[in-house]
Amino acid sequence: MDITEYFPKAYAINLTSRPDRRREMDRMLQRMGLSADGGWVEYFPGVKVNSADGFRNAGVRGCFLSHLGVYKKALDEGLPNVLVMEDDLEIEPDFMEKSATLVEALRRHENWGFAYFGHILEDDPRHDPASPLRVATGTIMMGHFYAINGPVLPRLVRFFEDVLKRPPGHPDGGPMFNDGACNMFRARNPDVLTLVAQPNLGRQRGSRSDLSTQWFDKIPGVRELAETARSLRRHYRI
Repeated sequence: MDITEYFPKAYAINLTSRPDRRREMDRMLQRMGLSADGGWVEYFPGVKVNSADGFRNAGVRGCFLSHLGVYKKALDEGLPNVLVMEDDLEIEPDFMEKSATLVEALRRHENWGFAYFGHILEDDPRHDPASPLRVATGTIMMGHFYAINGPVLPRLVRFFEDVLKRPPGHPDGGPMFNDGACNMFRARNPDVLTLVAQPNLGRQRGSRSDLSTQWFDKIPGVRELAETARSLRRHYRI
């Protein structure tokens, strides 16, 4: 059994205002032999809002609502689990070759809650060559390529919806990055087992961010040069 058989659906979050990212994502999926929109991977329309409403900025709020939208859709469809991707994801070329081993590890941990295939760990524990997945308990950043097991979804949706109702800085979790919300949820629910891939199997592709735009992304002409530089960096992996 490979990853496309174990996960019935993979959602790729993409803002309609970012066709550049969708094109990059399409090309990457094609290289891996995967199809999008109608196939195993389905694009989920990212949420775009005009106000921060307690979040750091409108982009962070939109990202939070986009991930929550995926969770709710998976829950409504009764999926046994769901794989979530952001549209600036670059999956390692050998991911599909490793997918059967990854699925075997997931099935051994049948009560897993989160599985991060792409990640940055705050306290990176020692690599265990005996398994492609290992248990993680610390902070995990960059939730751009991760999975959630179906039984966890109802609790996670409730938590995210409660976050939206609370003021910033609330001790039980107010408006924050979706990564932070997942970390707080995991900390408040220690029974939810979190696994991380070793080595990391997905990184973020260099592209203009919708969460915190740099000054050079705001100036026509300079913006295009910045995109060219990012493309070269991706190609040569520098």
